[in-house]
Amino acid sequence: LRELPPAPEAASLSIEAASRFRSNAMRLNMADCFHYACAHYYAVPMLSTADEFRLTDLETVS
Repeated sequence: LRELPPAPEAASLSIEAASRFRSNAMRLNMADCFHYACAHYYAVPMLSTADEFRLTDLETVS
């Protein structure tokens, strides 16, 4: 586990994630979309204790 700074393109990636994931069954909130955007940018699994990210294209760890 390591701490990474926010992705340089975090805002635009978060907006793209929101357009993909806020209108379907997942209903990710903007914080979730930011989390997704940073994990996607750095190509790392997302740390999550819930299953809200299960339908995304990223690996999750709990």
